[in-house]
Amino acid sequence: MDTFSKNLTLLSKTDPKLAHLIRYWTPSDNYIEFPSKSGTVTLQKKNESGQKKSIHSPYDPEKEAQRLIDSSGLKKQQVIVILGMGLGYHLLEIIRRFPNPVKLIIIEKDPDLFYRALKHHDFSPLIAHSNVHFWVGIEIGEIQSKLEQEQFNFSLYGVTPIPFKPCVNEEPEYYHLITINIQKLYQEASINQKTQTRFAKLFYHNFFDNLPSIVDSPGINNLKDRWLDQPVILVSAGPSLDKNISILKHFQNKALLISVATAYKPLMNNGIIPDIVFAIDPDETMYLAFDGMDLSSASTRLVFDPCIFSQIPLEYSGMRNSIDSNLYISQWLASFMGSKGSLGKMQSVAHTAYQFSRFLGSDPIILVGQDLAFNGYRMHCSKSYYEEPLPEKFTRWSTLETCFQEKFNTFKDSVFIARDLFGGEVSTTRAMDSYKNLFVEKTRSQLEFINATEGGFHLEGMKHLSLRETLIKKCREDLREFKKELMNAMGKTNQSIDPVPHFENQNQKLTDLIQRLKGLKSKVGHANGNICEIRKFIEEMDMFYRELLEDTATLKLLQGYAYSEFLDWNRSFIEFQEMANDTDDEELIKKRFERDSCFLDVLINSVEFIHQQILKAIQQLQNI
Repeated sequence: MDTFSKNLTLLSKTDPKLAHLIRYWTPSDNYIEFPSKSGTVTLQKKNESGQKKSIHSPYDPEKEAQRLIDSSGLKKQQVIVILGMGLGYHLLEIIRRFPNPVKLIIIEKDPDLFYRALKHHDFSPLIAHSNVHFWVGIEIGEIQSKLEQEQFNFSLYGVTPIPFKPCVNEEPEYYHLITINIQKLYQEASINQKTQTRFAKLFYHNFFDNLPSIVDSPGINNLKDRWLDQPVILVSAGPSLDKNISILKHFQNKALLISVATAYKPLMNNGIIPDIVFAIDPDETMYLAFDGMDLSSASTRLVFDPCIFSQIPLEYSGMRNSIDSNLYISQWLASFMGSKGSLGKMQSVAHTAYQFSRFLGSDPIILVGQDLAFNGYRMHCSKSYYEEPLPEKFTRWSTLETCFQEKFNTFKDSVFIARDLFGGEVSTTRAMDSYKNLFVEKTRSQLEFINATEGGFHLEGMKHLSLRETLIKKCREDLREFKKELMNAMGKTNQSIDPVPHFENQNQKLTDLIQRLKGLKSKVGHANGNICEIRKFIEEMDMFYRELLEDTATLKLLQGYAYSEFLDWNRSFIEFQEMANDTDDEELIKKRFERDSCFLDVLINSVEFIHQQILKAIQQLQNI
């Protein structure tokens, strides 16, 4: 069997669609193949005028590939994304150096190059590898969807894009968009990972505390396009809000006024009553955004994430709507109770409210206070709960400015300089830059987006106008009757299923799991120091892991609660694979025993917590 047939036969097993494309591919005459000085095949491409460009070195393509990988900064245990493959010399060099990559993704726009690469090189170590993927001849939209599915791996292991410049230069826009997308996804994934690591257990505590409020609250599914072609003013609490907050009072009946939680008190203190307020943050300090307000008689509707501090929806009884969270525990509840309505990625409260405005069919969407940047040392407007405690810190040696600077310094490791609205410089953070990207992505539609913030970050794709001009031009009609209709729709309860039987079913699984885990725990002491018993324990743990993988719902519930511990376990799995090649078997067994015995405690604590919370939830829901 020749090299091409061997490669194609193997590819037909791992990627039948791509194999079919290449099997019937007719090569063009745009490429010229000839021997290099070293004897290996090299390649040139002809353009329409007959000019030739080298795709590989005419002297030694293999050494060229070695230099490329040497300069890439590539490390073990990273996701590798190859941008352009040519004849694939650099792929062979990577698999030679890293025979067990965490994940290797090869993106090549031109199937003609992939066809030629399969003719000349034995790619069986790559094609047969479960962690190696060829994305060939795929349009940019599908590439971006595929990359989104890799986002967790990016955050877990990191990602290194390696551009093969001769191919990238032939399709610069295609590969540039992919590179930008990888950067955004990695940045976003890193922020999500930090958030999950910090708040995972708090998310679960809040979720279970909120269960009666979640079950008792309408969702948002019936609100799709309920504010079609009508203006929304989305108010955030950036420092620029101080400039123009008073203007909003004269237009609050001529647009739907949506506030993020941090802007709620500044609006109310200025006599402006928002129609809807959004709250998604889990920290208990979020309650300060509502502290001092009479929520029991509020006319503003609360839209809340199921993992927020429970006192907020509890006090908003009768005037609240719940949404589905991005967390699995919320998706698990929705799988048998019915969805409350999802707003997609929710990295920040402002972006969540923005997604909701789009969901309503609003047009235009007017942003106010969306600075996404510091004004001097300030990140929020006055009277927001972030700023209120500062005067209490005054001493004879401090000023308001030094208090702001002290808070600013807590962000110093992530602060960088960006372009502001007026073409000047502004300080922002990596997190806020990621939030900016989410806003910019959503502006690529037929809807009109206006940034009337009058300060902060420049948001590409949006019109930038003053707030006064925007409101005069876009908010002309009295919309009070339309608002009443929307508020009535928000108050309608969605049909839902009694969750108690499903909770009881899940709890039975957890009860069985506790017994199984405690049985394994009892064997840890017996195994300690005895290599034969250690091997038996590891084999039983491996069997347990395999069985747990089959119960996807339970596994994901545990992963969501013990998020950072599961991340560490995943990383250790890759490390043990690497160690297997150059570590003594007995030493490796002992390391795995140490890892598994510690992780066993994590599993027991996680199962017991969720078990107790579900029992409590059953009792609460039966009393509603």
